[in-house]
Amino acid sequence: MSHRKSSPADILSPIKELMGFMKTGDPHHLQNVFAPSDVIILDSFLPYTFIGAEAAESWAKAFCHSMKARRVLDLNYELGRPQLVTFSVDSAYCSVPVNWTGSSKGKRFLEVGAMTVVFSRISERWAIRNLSWAVVHYSLT
Repeated sequence: MSHRKSSPADILSPIKELMGFMKTGDPHHLQNVFAPSDVIILDSFLPYTFIGAEAAESWAKAFCHSMKARRVLDLNYELGRPQLVTFSVDSAYCSVPVNWTGSSKGKRFLEVGAMTVVFSRISERWAIRNLSWAVVHYSLT
């Protein structure tokens, strides 16, 4: 099967949908975002590691629970330019700087970090197979 040449914009699509879910909690954003198998997600909330067939669903539920427990409101993000974008025939990699802002328990916060993402080609689209989040700065005001 031949594929057209991929560009960074192609892999930003599932990232933007993922961010849409994180901002709104609306699960329709997650349709076709994750690969159907071999998903591994590492994040900053319990249980930290999400692996297997139910990884994406378990992560989404844990994310919403974490946001509710931290009483996060007005969540917004700013994506930086993807770094180290590489493609093979059926996989891709990039890291993406992200700034999150909002309020937690009534105090404004800034969370600066980066996503590291590995993608699988599913037909003619890219889907997230592996995702990790690293916080490099967090502050409350």
